[in-house]
Amino acid sequence: MNRNSLLEMSGRAMHVIQRFTLNKGNDNPMMQELTLDGMNSEGRKFVERVQAFGMTTMPLPRDEKQQQRGGSGGGTGGNGEQMKGPAAEGICVYIGGQRNHPVCIGVDDRRHRPMG
Repeated sequence: MNRNSLLEMSGRAMHVIQRFTLNKGNDNPMMQELTLDGMNSEGRKFVERVQAFGMTTMPLPRDEKQQQRGGSGGGTGGNGEQMKGPAAEGICVYIGGQRNHPVCIGVDDRRHRPMG
């Protein structure tokens, strides 16, 4: 029988949901895959994106003209730095609080949202 301590369970509960910025996406596989930056030093590649059946969209990548390098950490930017600048944003869920398999459940882009 596997027993979890309260400290371990609270850590998992705290790390179940993460906000991210999108660097780029790949629409060729059976399920879209995203490359994203999460926490300060956490970059992810090949994150599956779940969408509603019958509806599909593809978020735009980070704007290369306005893209900057910044921060310190091990993100998906070169030299261990995360990319900065305008980008689509979203929410990832880590099933069971295990950070080895994120699933993207929502993406939105402030740059291209109709207003008014």
